Amino acid sequence: MDKKIKYRITNIDELAKKLKKAQALSEELASVLKEIDEFKAKIRFDE
Repeated sequence: MDKKIKYRITNIDELAKKLKKAQALSEELASVLKEIDEFKAKIRFDE
């Protein structure tokens, strides 16, 4: 029983790490998409 509980806790820790990494990537992607939108707006303005 102890082994099963320990495995689940470890598994939850791994999921938490992956979630944090995914959140960081999501924020980075949002930043890149915002830059692209700003660049598009600049191009339209320059035309």
